Amino acid sequence: EGNLALGYSLSSSADFPSIFYAGRSAGVTGSLDQGETLLFAGLGPPSAPAPGCNSHSTRWYACNSR
Repeated sequence: EGNLALGYSLSSSADFPSIFYAGRSAGVTGSLDQGETLLFAGLGPPSAPAPGCNSHSTRWYACNSR
């Protein structure tokens, strides 16, 4: 109880769209002790920008396990 996973996708004019994640163990405060890891590396530029995206875009999503 209390573990946390945080994921985000990142893209820019220099970076292909990719997905990263990091985590925190229960009882740890103030840091993501599980580090940051590349989950999926984009293989090329997107064919078109997603709605609402600019040239540098980061999208966040989180999960708290019980």
